[in-house]
Amino acid sequence: MPFLLSIHPSIQAFKPANLGLWPRFANNLGLWPRFANNQLTLAFGHASRTTLAFGHASRTTS
Repeated sequence: MPFLLSIHPSIQAFKPANLGLWPRFANNLGLWPRFANNQLTLAFGHASRTTLAFGHASRTTS
């Protein structure tokens, strides 16, 4: 989510709150199995990689 880095110059102050939204997002993905079990796995893997990338981007830009 690079747009957050541009919106919040002091991203370190917001990082814990922003990363705290990811567990809720992952829980929302739990609604998907009734529609597509395989896509749930792909979506959750993507969310995990995005979380790691976002954390890395936050540390790199601060």
